[in-house]
Amino acid sequence: MKSRNYLAIMLIIFAGMTLLTSCTGDNKATQENEMPNEIKADSALFQGVIKSIDTESRQITFLNYNYYNEVVLAYSDATKAYNSVGSLTTPETMEAGSVVQVSYESDTNLIRSIEIDSDSWEYDNVVKWSIDTNKYMLSISDTNYRYNDSVVVLSQGKTQDVMCLNPVDKLKIYGIDNKICSIIVKEGHGYIKPSNYEEFIGGVMSVGYEMNRPIEENMLLAVREGTYEVTMKNGSLSGTKTVQVLRDTQTPLDMSGTAKGAVDEGSVEFDIWPPGADVYVNGKLVDTSENLTLKYGKHSVTASLLGYTSYKGILTVNSPNPTVIINLSEEIAEVDDEDRDNNKDSDEEADNTSKPSTSVSASSDDNKLNNADESQIKYDKDHTITVNKPEGTRVYLNGTYKGVVPCSFPKEIGTHTVTLSKDGETTRSYTIAVEDDSNNIEWSFPELTQE
Repeated sequence: MKSRNYLAIMLIIFAGMTLLTSCTGDNKATQENEMPNEIKADSALFQGVIKSIDTESRQITFLNYNYYNEVVLAYSDATKAYNSVGSLTTPETMEAGSVVQVSYESDTNLIRSIEIDSDSWEYDNVVKWSIDTNKYMLSISDTNYRYNDSVVVLSQGKTQDVMCLNPVDKLKIYGIDNKICSIIVKEGHGYIKPSNYEEFIGGVMSVGYEMNRPIEENMLLAVREGTYEVTMKNGSLSGTKTVQVLRDTQTPLDMSGTAKGAVDEGSVEFDIWPPGADVYVNGKLVDTSENLTLKYGKHSVTASLLGYTSYKGILTVNSPNPTVIINLSEEIAEVDDEDRDNNKDSDEEADNTSKPSTSVSASSDDNKLNNADESQIKYDKDHTITVNKPEGTRVYLNGTYKGVVPCSFPKEIGTHTVTLSKDGETTRSYTIAVEDDSNNIEWSFPELTQE
């Protein structure tokens, strides 16, 4: 009896194990059949940036962050695309510059799915930004972000070097955490080339609400693309003209016949200590041993001598015979004036209203007439910046003419816009940071292209 019971129990256990094995095998087969496509053996995944979308060939070019290489993949009607809010869309509507997660078939290079990376961010219509090309840092509204040599910079659908960005450009920026992944130039820059404006030199030029700067000889200004009312003023003299600035195009600005008002001039006498200092007025080297005739209005003044602190400020001329005294060694300017009570301006600006002489100072509010605060510009008179290529092109530093390549000029510390121009060729500009490293600098730029 006991033997029969034992045999029955063993048969029940065996049957149960067989049934369990059978169910487990069926379930495993079902799981294999339901495996998601994106983890099949023939698929690949990567994070990257969209560089371009070719709707005719139905291909998308990416920067693949796995290997930091360029990858071209095809898409089809079966490709699934998801926008920043996770909604299903089409590959054609994805925006170049976007940070994405991509799944594709490695054997056919066909995209299975493409979606905006959920960890990415974007800033649109960025106008308050600055860049330090030496530190690989871009600041957006005083917040610093890093970038590397692989950052994607797109202008009108074409890639360009990050140094080709201009401070006047309006940008759209994509990134992850503290890293910038791509930069889109939404509104780029062109150039205004003034001519026939001699009577305004030493005054102030305004370009819409975008820019105000001192008027110098032979200027070439980088301006954001758009239509502007340009006004030049020098004392009681003023002139206005409307121009349209196109991207990467040099626009002539002929100011002849626009001047209205009286032209008043003063004979300025300079008393500089120590003797031998180089004095520049409106960017031009002047002989201070003789009186200098200047139109009424504001004029930029620079004085420097090896071993002394350089001076840079604004001189306001509005009297017939002002005398300017600059003491480099003490970084002050004195006033030789019998009626000092008439000087109503602050110590930061020279004002010659109804008095025979004036004062100037190294920190003038009018220095802010330029794009940057010129009072913050530091000069290294012991070293130079030399531009070697492309030969025969005209060089402008922050809109001020420096010479024809090859040429050298005193080293200025800070971030600058270097503009290259040559007749019949496309004008180009570069943003470059110059460090105070006690070294001479040499620059060589790519050849300009034919217009």
